[in-house]
Amino acid sequence: GFSPAPSEHAAASPSRSMMPTLYTIPYSHYCDAARWVLELRDIPFTEAGYLPGFHMMTSPVARLRGRRLGTSRPSSTPLLYDAEAGNIGTDSWECIDSTNERLLTKFGGRNPSTRVDLRTPIPKEIQALLDTEVGPQTRCLAYSHVLQEGKGEAAFSAWLQAANHTGWYQRYALSFNVFRTKLSHGMYNSMVKNPEFAMKQREVLHKAVSRLDKMLESKEGSKVFFTSDAEGGGRRPTLAAIALAALMYPVTCPPEINQVIYGKTIIPFKSLPKGYQQEIAHWRSTRCGKLSLDLYKKYRLSTPLRMGDSSGNGAVQRVKAPSQQPLVSGCLKDCSK
Repeated sequence: GFSPAPSEHAAASPSRSMMPTLYTIPYSHYCDAARWVLELRDIPFTEAGYLPGFHMMTSPVARLRGRRLGTSRPSSTPLLYDAEAGNIGTDSWECIDSTNERLLTKFGGRNPSTRVDLRTPIPKEIQALLDTEVGPQTRCLAYSHVLQEGKGEAAFSAWLQAANHTGWYQRYALSFNVFRTKLSHGMYNSMVKNPEFAMKQREVLHKAVSRLDKMLESKEGSKVFFTSDAEGGGRRPTLAAIALAALMYPVTCPPEINQVIYGKTIIPFKSLPKGYQQEIAHWRSTRCGKLSLDLYKKYRLSTPLRMGDSSGNGAVQRVKAPSQQPLVSGCLKDCSK
């Protein structure tokens, strides 16, 4: 079958055949959580991106994941695959896991970020909360706005067509309204269902964010998300903070996310549906929302890897950044209004 042109996440790195492959839906918040931590660790990998629907039809994800027993979502992304050893990381949490010795021993980079605490593991109860009461809910709410006719549909179409590190045939197929409409209806029925279901998911997210906000407010609870920097005297975000920031991004719209995924601004904030703008404004006002915006601004684009130039075959290479200075996205002005 077809396969997308991969993106390389290293400049001086092992050959592509030796790198693990991260299979993604490029704009997925779960995928960016995995991608972000791998980059912070300076782990070289090749990213193979698929658009929604194609990740089930043309990617090897279901076949590879089938080697692991007990999975209920065989085509879900991300999936990290080490072809040389035949090892499979089933989801974003295994990519983020600070105790994944095989991954760290074999692929650990020479220059992992020292600005983030990459050693403190995420408490199981926090991981469960983020995975069941934050991640699915923020995705549902975002899709409830962008899988609608009008501005929502225009935004969704722009996201799909701008993902130039997916296979050209995917973008070509979804350039036709009949296929894109069928995809959006299927995604809406699967993840949004109806306005009542979206409202219930908003309530679930509200309770989870309220709980997390209280933790961030308290001295003891905040230790889950920040640890003291003995050398610098400040605080460093933990893996739990990175995961929270990433899983909140569908409802906080960090300006930097456009640069991370597309290398440019795709949809200015004011061009999003009014309801989505209001949704974003609400969640940005919470402590969790502010953490998401702050970490994307300070840590996402100052990781050792950045978006490089597009190559002729549609791939987008991610190469070593010349410095640790944050890169400023073209949508900083738009998305912060």
